[in-house]
Amino acid sequence: PPPPPPPPPPPPFFNDTATTEIYTEDASSAASDVYKRQLDIRVVNPIDWRAPEREPRAPVLQSWMRTTGPLPADPAIHQAVLAYMSDAFLIDVCLATRAQTFWDDSLQVASLDHALWFHADVRADEWLYHEVHTEAMSGGRGLARGNFYTRDGLLVATAVQQGLMRFR
Repeated sequence: PPPPPPPPPPPPFFNDTATTEIYTEDASSAASDVYKRQLDIRVVNPIDWRAPEREPRAPVLQSWMRTTGPLPADPAIHQAVLAYMSDAFLIDVCLATRAQTFWDDSLQVASLDHALWFHADVRADEWLYHEVHTEAMSGGRGLARGNFYTRDGLLVATAVQQGLMRFR
């Protein structure tokens, strides 16, 4: 099949600090620190998880990500940082597809498995377009796939995650 079209450019003036704070509000201080200080994440159509939409969203979330500063040239460091980044928004897209939220106490939400494939060299300190899709939802579980692209549209990594999302 032909390669996908290049991703849209990152929003030039949009700073997603508010969304990042919402996303990490109840996270541990260490995780919150990483998200707020170490990663620059700009969601194309942010979700306010404290006031989720009442209608299900389309099964896709889009964001741009990079570290807030330069990283050493070692490719293993960039792969490790991308592995950390790859956990973002996979369960989220499944929840949004059903108009559900992490903060619903009646839901049990957990990652069941996560896989990551690298297709090309990557620099985690340069903008990466991350597009995640809900692939399947059934039996209290969701399956999501996320692709990472460079600004030029080169697919550099793919992540897949299965999450538990069931009522207690």
